[in-house]
Amino acid sequence: MWQPLPFLTLLLLGVACEGSQAAPSAASRRLLDAQLSQDSTFTTQEGNGTDEARLIPGSIVNGQLLGPPLEGVAADEACSAACRAEPRCRWFAYCGLPQGGCKAANGAQLLAYRQCQLLTGNCSLHISVTHLDGITSGFPVRLDGVMQISGFVEFPAQGIEGGDMQCPESLAPDTCSFRSPLAAAAMCIRIPACRAVVVFPNGTDGCSAEPVALLKTAGLNPVDGFVSDRVYTLQVAKYQSEESSFWLTAGEGNVLLPSASELSAGDAALSAPDAWKGCIWGGNAIYDGQVVDTLDGVASPEACCRACHARQARCNVWNWCDPAVAVKGTCFYQDTTLTRETVVLNASQCQLRYQELAAPEVGTPPVLLAKGPAVPFAAGAPISVWAPEQPGFQRFIGRSLFAWGQYPCEGSLRPQAGECLLQAPVEQLASECAANDTCVALLYKPGGFINGTAQLASLAYFKSDANPASHGRIAEHQPLDSSALPSSMLSAGLSAALPPGSSVASTAHAVSSGRMHAHAAKNSSSNSGPDVLEELMGHVATRDAVQQACSLPRSTDSSEPGLWMAERLPSRLHEWMVDPENIEYLRWPNGKLMELGQGASAHVYKALFNGELVACKEIDLEQSKEMQEAFVTEATRLHALRHPNIIAFFGICVANGKGIVIMEFAEGRDLHAALQVKASGSDQRLFGWQRRGRRVAFELAKAVNYLHSKDVIHFDLKSQNVLLTANGAVRLGDVGFSKLKEKTFITHVPLVGTFAWIAPEVLLGRAQVDQAADIFSLGVVMWEIVTGERPQRGSLRMPRVPEECPQEVSDLIMQCLSEEPCERPTAAQLLKTLSGMLERSKTAAHSAHSAHRAAAATDAGAQEQVSPPVSPSAGWPETPR
Repeated sequence: MWQPLPFLTLLLLGVACEGSQAAPSAASRRLLDAQLSQDSTFTTQEGNGTDEARLIPGSIVNGQLLGPPLEGVAADEACSAACRAEPRCRWFAYCGLPQGGCKAANGAQLLAYRQCQLLTGNCSLHISVTHLDGITSGFPVRLDGVMQISGFVEFPAQGIEGGDMQCPESLAPDTCSFRSPLAAAAMCIRIPACRAVVVFPNGTDGCSAEPVALLKTAGLNPVDGFVSDRVYTLQVAKYQSEESSFWLTAGEGNVLLPSASELSAGDAALSAPDAWKGCIWGGNAIYDGQVVDTLDGVASPEACCRACHARQARCNVWNWCDPAVAVKGTCFYQDTTLTRETVVLNASQCQLRYQELAAPEVGTPPVLLAKGPAVPFAAGAPISVWAPEQPGFQRFIGRSLFAWGQYPCEGSLRPQAGECLLQAPVEQLASECAANDTCVALLYKPGGFINGTAQLASLAYFKSDANPASHGRIAEHQPLDSSALPSSMLSAGLSAALPPGSSVASTAHAVSSGRMHAHAAKNSSSNSGPDVLEELMGHVATRDAVQQACSLPRSTDSSEPGLWMAERLPSRLHEWMVDPENIEYLRWPNGKLMELGQGASAHVYKALFNGELVACKEIDLEQSKEMQEAFVTEATRLHALRHPNIIAFFGICVANGKGIVIMEFAEGRDLHAALQVKASGSDQRLFGWQRRGRRVAFELAKAVNYLHSKDVIHFDLKSQNVLLTANGAVRLGDVGFSKLKEKTFITHVPLVGTFAWIAPEVLLGRAQVDQAADIFSLGVVMWEIVTGERPQRGSLRMPRVPEECPQEVSDLIMQCLSEEPCERPTAAQLLKTLSGMLERSKTAAHSAHSAHRAAAATDAGAQEQVSPPVSPSAGWPETPR
C-alpha cells in the first residue's frame, strides 16, 4: 500500500482554504516556485495525442490518496490519463523503476513498478514536492475553464511570480487585479506596460469560489515562472505588443459605408442594433478569434461582411480568400510565433469569427492574427455603432483614436488607465468636450468595462492634442474600429495623431546608447556559390517572408543606465569585448528588425560585425542575477569550445543592461525546420538519410565527440539546436549552456533539455549522469532525420527498412536510444561507426556512377554510326560531400 512520506506533511506550504483570498507568504511562495518552476517540469501528450500532462520527474508529491494504486500502467502519460478520467484527481505519482520498484529513503516500499497512485489535493494552490529517484509525479492539464481571448495566447498550468502592477480599483493592494479575466485582458491591452494576465480560477488561495486575474509587466520566463494545476496565463502575443501590428490601421484598410438608399433611412434607423452600418476591411490581413462558421462561394469582402452581420452577436470579425490572390485555389497562413495557428481557406470562402474584446459591451478594436505581404487574406468586421452627427464635430465612422491622446479627468470611469472616460448621452458628451479646452476629440462607444464589468452604456473617451500630426483628419495609422465612432473638432483644426509606438511615427532607433545602428539589410555574397543548397535557401526565404510580415520593430535602446557593467566580466573575456560601433543590426525594408529566434529570456538578431553577417543574442542582464550568470557562462563556454561543427564565437558586448553574444550566422537556420524540405525535382526529403541526412548525423557526432573529449556534456541536443550553413554543413548551437563534467559523472543534474529528446536517467532524476545522456538525444535526432517526423516520447516508431535507411542505421539508432546508459555507444564509437557507413555509401555511389558511365559509353559506341555525339548525362546519384 502506497503511503506518503512521513516528513512531507512538514513541507506542505500551501495555504488552507478558509474562505480568504490571502496568498502564501513570500518566503513560502519562493520555495514552492523553486520546486515547481517551469524548467523543473515537462509537458508531454497523453496516449490520445491531444491532452497534455505536466510531469515532474524524480519527485513525489504530498496529497490525499484516491484508493489503491492502479496496476500495470504502461507509462506516466497513461497515469495522467487515468487521473484526468477521475474528477477528484489533481495529481498522480508513477513508478518507472523495473528493479525493485520505488522506495523511500528508509527503504520502505512506496510503489511497485508500473503502479500509478491517484491523489487529490488539499485546499492549496501548490502541493509540496521532494526529490525521489524513479518516481514521476504530475498532473493532467485541464483546458476547461481556460478562457481564450483574441490577442492573447493562453498557457495552461503556468503562472508568473512578481511583475505586479497597481491600479486604484484593484481587488488587492499592490496589484492590478480583477474578478473577470475579460476585464483584466481589456485593461491589459490599454496599458503599454502590461504583457500578461495571470488567472487563478479558484482564487489565489487555490480553492475559492471566484476567480482572480492579475495584470503583469513581464511575460513567462524561467526565472519568475511557476507551475500549478490551478493557474493559467494569458500572454500578449509577441507580434501584437506594438499598436501598429495589433490592429488594422486606417492607412491599411477601408471603411465601407451603407448604400445611399440605406443611408436615407436616417440616423435613428441606422442606430438600431440590427441595422447594417457598413464594414471595416483590408487586404493582406487576418483577424484572430474563435471560428464560428465557414461559408463557400462568397463573392466579395462586402458579401462576407454582410454574412457576418447577419449572425448578429455570434460573429463580429471575418476573413475571406480572394480568388485573385489564391495560390492553386487556396489561401494559406501559418503563424510562426506564439499562437502557432494555421488558417487555410479555399478561394471565395468566408470564415466567420468572434472576438470577445471586440464585442460592443467591451468595446476594443478587433485584434489581428497577422498582416503583411505574406498574409493572402482580406479581413474585416461589420460596424456595430452609429450615432447622429453633432454640431462642431466631424464624424468618422469606423475610425478609432483608441491609443491616442489619453488624459485624466475628474469623474473618469477609468482613472487607473489615465483616461478620461465619461458616461452620458452622446449629445451631452459632445457638449462637454466642446466646452473643455483640453478635449479636441471624443471616441464614442456603446459599451465598455465599468468597475471591471462589461456593460452597454453611452460612453465617450475624451482625447487631447498630445501629439497633433494629422491636421483635421484621423491619422492613417490609427486603428479601424468596428465598435467606435470617433469625432474631431473642426473649429479647433485639430485631430488625432499617430499613436505612441507606431512604426511610422517612430524614427529608426539606435541600439546601445546610440552606437549600434540599425540599417537596411544588405545582400550577402555568402548565400551564393556552387555549393549552396538552393532548396534549403528557398525554404529560408519563405520563412523570412513570413517573419517579415509578422515581426515587429523592437527597440534595444534603454533610457536607464545599465546596472551591470562590462567591468564585472571575467578578465579572460575582456579581450573579446566588442565596440558597439562595429555592430550593425539589420532590418527588413519595412523597418522591422531581422529576428532569427527568441526564447523566454533572450532574442537573437541578424547583424553585421565588421561587415560580416553574424547572429547577436541579446540577454537582459537587469532581469535577474541568474541572467547575468547565464550570460557569463555562455560567453565563457563559447570562448573555450572551438570546432568546425560548433557555432563560432566572435565576441561580446555589454551596454544599457543588455549582454550581447556575437556568434556565427548559419544561413540555413535549423535542421528541425528543414526536415521536410524536398530535394529539387524529387519527392525525397533533402535531409533524409539517403541524401544529406547521413552527412548531418556524421558532422553532429563530430561536434558531440569534441565536447565529450573536453569533458563537456551538452544536455540539450535536439534538431532545433542543429544549425545549418547555406551548403548544409552542421553547426551545433546552444553549447553555451552545456555542463562541465569534473568527475566521471555529474551529480545533482538540473532538469535541463527538451522532453522528447532528454535521456531517461535525467528524467528519472538519477544522482549520476554522464555523456551517455547526449548519445540518447543524438539518437532521437538521427530518428528525426530518418523518419522526418516530430518525436513524441514513448511513441517513436521503428524506421522503415530499407525505404528510409539501411538496417544497420536502424540498429544504431535503437542502440543510442537504449534505456540503460551503459548500453549506448560512446561519441567516439558512434563517430567511427557513422564514418564507416559514410565511406561505404561513397564507395557504392562511386561504383554506381562508374557503371552508369560505362553503360552510357557502350550505348554511345553502338550508336556512333547512326547518331551524332551527345552530351554526358546529368543527374548522377548524389554522393555525400
